[in-house]
Amino acid sequence: MTETRTSENTAEFSVPFGDLKKAIRLAGFGVTTGQPPAIRGVVLDTEDGNLTLRTHNFEIVVSVPVPTAAVTRRGRTVLHYAELKACLDGAAAGEKPAAAARIPVTLSGEVLRTPDMDIPVLAYPIEEYPAPREAAGTLATVDGPTLLRQLDRVLPAAGDDETLPALTCVQLKLRRDGKLCLAATDRYRLACVEIPAQQVAETLPKYPQGLFPAKTLGSLLKLMGGYDGPAEFGADGSRVTLRLGGLEVTAYREGGLPLYESLIPKTFPVGLTYDREQLTRAAKKAEAILRAKHLKGGQSILSFAPDAGISLAPFLEPDQRSKVRAVEIPGKLAHGTPELLDGVQAAVNGKFLNEALAAFDGSTVTLQLPEADKDGRVTKPVLITEEGDTQNFRHLLMVVRITE
Repeated sequence: MTETRTSENTAEFSVPFGDLKKAIRLAGFGVTTGQPPAIRGVVLDTEDGNLTLRTHNFEIVVSVPVPTAAVTRRGRTVLHYAELKACLDGAAAGEKPAAAARIPVTLSGEVLRTPDMDIPVLAYPIEEYPAPREAAGTLATVDGPTLLRQLDRVLPAAGDDETLPALTCVQLKLRRDGKLCLAATDRYRLACVEIPAQQVAETLPKYPQGLFPAKTLGSLLKLMGGYDGPAEFGADGSRVTLRLGGLEVTAYREGGLPLYESLIPKTFPVGLTYDREQLTRAAKKAEAILRAKHLKGGQSILSFAPDAGISLAPFLEPDQRSKVRAVEIPGKLAHGTPELLDGVQAAVNGKFLNEALAAFDGSTVTLQLPEADKDGRVTKPVLITEEGDTQNFRHLLMVVRITE
């Protein structure tokens, strides 16, 4: 690319390579390849005497402070994000990771400097960079590690169909009783959880909730692993802002999820408790066999016995079904009566079952079963819960209608 020099790019600072690299990766959430060209850049802002990286793509707005940077000139510089990232990596090429992290990096305007070399980076005029939309004010604080873990639990239930944009997001909603509720659904499963929150705003907006793209959250979780500080939450119905240790990420998405609480029955006639490790082991075997048979989106069959035991097997092609021997797992009747289990079967997506079980932390899980039809088929969703879970995590799994 041809370097664009402009006198408006005036920021100057020095910072360890490792710290700048991490900040650039975090800032990447807000970068786009769209128009105008300057929106493909990252703003390196030192106007207040501190270095902050800023990006936005009209839907995601990111602000990343770099506290270890020593500012030598106040100002702002806009550099092409992808080129800056690649040039920074190139400047550390041939170095061992530990040594690379300590390399002193200086940026003066659009020139990147290390002890070995100077590298010009494509720059844009400041005035061509569109102003980002504002973040939402903080409504409540929550424990950071708890928020990240609970987001990780609900993310698998989010959809990937961009024609249904609300379903590709996680909904975050602050309830009036001091709980931050997270939920995601792709129409075939629903995961929801509640986190204790401390309200800090005197009053709440009419809609203290919003949608956050699941893909962005997934990337955020990977980069923020190990974060142990507080988290701040803000929303007003059209935007959600999360703040973690100086990092600020805002998502703008209209709409919301259906009133999902109405989709979860308050009671179930039967509850069965199983060792989670044993159930997961069997579920993984079934899913692996489905993949081996090239049955994408295939089902696992759960067959229940009056003694609460369960048989779990992959649902194969008709000519092979009679030859399958299922994995047997003992269980315990949590509530209900044994006769409600006689001859009962449920078919669920094998992959979805494994993702649901992986989201639980305890040693046991409870399958809440609706009443089966006259043929012993479970035709309504199965709810998976965990006894003693203080976050009230629930995973509702749609069953699949099968024909023999």
